[in-house]
Amino acid sequence: MSREVDYDAIVVGGGPAGSICAFTLARKGHSVALLDKKKRDRIGDKTCGDALDKQTVDLLKENLGIDEPHGKEVSDIIRYMSIAANNIDNKATLTAPGYVVDRLEYAKRLLDLCEKEGVTIIPQAPVRDIIVENNQLCGVVFYQGNEKKSLKAHLTIDASGSYAVIRKKLPESMRYNGIISKEISPDMVWPTYREIIELNEGVKYHQWKNEIVLLYEKSIPIPGYFWIFSKGDNQLNIGIGWLKSEKNMPPLKEAFLKEMKKYYSQDMYRVLKSGGGQIPIRPPFDTLVFNGGALVGDAACLVHPTTAEGHGPALESGYYCALACDYALSKGDYSDNSLWQYNRQIMNHLGEKHAIGLLIRQFLENIGSNGLEYLIRKQFFTNEDLDKLVRGQKIKLSVFEQLKRVFRVFPKWGSILSLQRMIKSIDVVKQIYSQYPENPNELEKWRKLRNEKLNWNF
Repeated sequence: MSREVDYDAIVVGGGPAGSICAFTLARKGHSVALLDKKKRDRIGDKTCGDALDKQTVDLLKENLGIDEPHGKEVSDIIRYMSIAANNIDNKATLTAPGYVVDRLEYAKRLLDLCEKEGVTIIPQAPVRDIIVENNQLCGVVFYQGNEKKSLKAHLTIDASGSYAVIRKKLPESMRYNGIISKEISPDMVWPTYREIIELNEGVKYHQWKNEIVLLYEKSIPIPGYFWIFSKGDNQLNIGIGWLKSEKNMPPLKEAFLKEMKKYYSQDMYRVLKSGGGQIPIRPPFDTLVFNGGALVGDAACLVHPTTAEGHGPALESGYYCALACDYALSKGDYSDNSLWQYNRQIMNHLGEKHAIGLLIRQFLENIGSNGLEYLIRKQFFTNEDLDKLVRGQKIKLSVFEQLKRVFRVFPKWGSILSLQRMIKSIDVVKQIYSQYPENPNELEKWRKLRNEKLNWNF
């Protein structure tokens, strides 16, 4: 279908998902505009944990030639992630190579790469509405100062984060009977509060170096946790969060300061930066595409439901979305069917992984921090087990190994039964997500099967 457009593609949001999507499309020869509500020198800055998995970095380098984070972009090199329960010393550790990045410094390089590839970057341009014609997204309405403007494109990508400005504006006829929802249920949203602190000279720091610690506490309802990331020389990234649906909880900052006292009194450090945010922690929508566009990153709910890691998934989704958009643009077909390969690439990897992440989350909710503490103390989990669970891989144990572990946690077998149910459900997830439909016509049938098998209601 031919129509007058300003660009081949418009990307709304200049964070990791948006910048990689725009860069990839421009490199493939398409005209791209990237809009962001922030000033040019603040685009990409975000309050989060700042961790980035090495696998994602390797993907970008291999396929796009984008170098790994370096120089001022890197706050620390991560080698391990630890899961602790009720006590920071009661923890299980897995190998987790990656980086703690300075989000703003890394984002600046990605935006510079976009500009070198010809992307038109329009800062301080908050999008306020969308243009829909014949049930197809055709562009956006935005403001620059007090001036109302509009742009049209063949494809429009929502990379606006959890705010999801495009997603929220879609008409009901483009939501696949509510699959793409305007709002996320409060039991799938995770408000957080975080501080970047610098420890005073002489205060113990090196116990955190090269490590991410997720601490599950009795006072923090699971899947919420308290985290401590190394942030480089004498600096730490520390935060707290729990589900938005939790009732009778203190303000996040108040709970944060109470937890902090266990490690550092306020006269032992100074706060460099603080802030909060909201993260969607559910599997991605069952479709991320619609006529004329797609969702990427947090707007697509591509955040791991257990670890709340979203930086890597955002980058990956931006890349895979761009591949599908390139295909659609080459065909001159901007329908959901033409973009469907993006769904398949996401569901066969991140969709499956994050669905398993929700099963892990449900398991943790069932056993609570006390149950997790007991399993860790009894060394029920090996580092290899944890690594496979977090990465969405299957745990295989011999009969002898199963018996040995069962007797190790005698007589508290309730947690073992919960674990067995989770492992069985993981097999179901793997089977179902490997059979994600090849076109939109089969989507509803697939969803019904998934929901029935897993007792979900997405």
